Amino acid sequence: MAVLIKKELKGWGNFPKKIVKVQYPPDKKNINLNIKGSIIARGMGRSYGDCSFNKNHTVDMLSINKILNFDKKQGIISVEAGVTLKDVLELVVKHGWFPPVSPGTKYVTIAGMVACDVHGKNHHNLGSFSNFVREIEIIDASRKIKKCSRKINFNLFKKTIGGMGLTGIITEVKFQLLKIESSYIKQEVSNYFSLSNLMKKFEKEKNQEYSVAWLDLTSYNKSNGYLKSVFFMGNHAKKREIKLVKNKEYKLNFNDKDVKFPIGFLKFFISNLTISIFNILYLLNNQPSKKFIHFNKFFYPLDGIKNWNKIYGKEGFLQYQFVVSKKNSYKTLELIFEVIKSKKCYPTLAVLKLMGKESIGYLSFARKGYTLALDFPANEQSKSVLILFDKIIKENQGSIYLAKDSRMNKKIYKEISKKSIQLFSKQKKQKDQLSFSSFQSKRLGI
Repeated sequence: MAVLIKKELKGWGNFPKKIVKVQYPPDKKNINLNIKGSIIARGMGRSYGDCSFNKNHTVDMLSINKILNFDKKQGIISVEAGVTLKDVLELVVKHGWFPPVSPGTKYVTIAGMVACDVHGKNHHNLGSFSNFVREIEIIDASRKIKKCSRKINFNLFKKTIGGMGLTGIITEVKFQLLKIESSYIKQEVSNYFSLSNLMKKFEKEKNQEYSVAWLDLTSYNKSNGYLKSVFFMGNHAKKREIKLVKNKEYKLNFNDKDVKFPIGFLKFFISNLTISIFNILYLLNNQPSKKFIHFNKFFYPLDGIKNWNKIYGKEGFLQYQFVVSKKNSYKTLELIFEVIKSKKCYPTLAVLKLMGKESIGYLSFARKGYTLALDFPANEQSKSVLILFDKIIKENQGSIYLAKDSRMNKKIYKEISKKSIQLFSKQKKQKDQLSFSSFQSKRLGI
């Protein structure tokens, strides 16, 4: 059985940091479950806050990483929990398959994708990852391995999808892949200068497989509706289309250069002025165009800088992501933008996406509407601004993404997610059963 080792853990935002006890089992049979207190599983640690570690007992799943089966004809793959999205890409793309839903990094585990019910640039069409999960194997509170799916143990399945690891330790996942003809994306870039026109573009291009927009919030002016943005849309390129592509990448080269910045590289350079300058340069570098690009550049642009999360310094950074219905979206976005402008607290990154079908997962973030993700340095000014955001999201019946959260309080979470919590509500723990919790779940009272 794996032993417990004391170690400092943190999320991708490097906030908060905690000293915890971790075990590193070599396989699922050797996960040490003979413990008192609660437990939580952890993968690559790419969730932003404190949802993937527990002071008492954290299970590192990265060694449990076998690809169990890959049906090349049907595009169905079964993997152990610690297999990463990068591992899957390296295997399946050369056979004409692709992950059906992809987050902004390939350095995530498949079990983590289930626990967070990840969404991507195609949520408006295909929904979240849960729509493609065929079956989950999980160690539950009874310490028994159970299978769950839409056909068996359906309630456990719905709790585990987006359940942040609070229903047990996911050990295996079987899911459906997406058929593709090439490793290229046919991308089109366009610029918009008002929020209303940008949102009309999202609605107009619903049939595009992928869409996302970058926003320059330093440019926002409510009086005339002015807002600079770059809209990206794309589709998987067909074989006949890439015959015309020059300088083809015949090899499936989607490994990243190990570019590293010194820790805190940007800390002393981040200001409203430098953010504004960066946004100007970004817009100039993303003028209207149509071209074929490798999927690695389309889906995972930040992966090329391995430790980009450390450029904010030791204090780390906060990502705040919310979703609101289409009915409330324009008003809510305006309110958020007005807070940012009035407090002169501009995000270093702002990304807008259109969301589609609601997930079956009780705690899942995925629902119809618009979602905005914002990055801020983890300082007192940012934290005070995010409290104002919480109130706006609550008043407009929105939701906040748990995979990005590191600072929400119990009161606001329960007000925002009362229905979800009631549906999820864990069964009363019986004597000698395992319990699953994280710093986040205790902070939020889940």
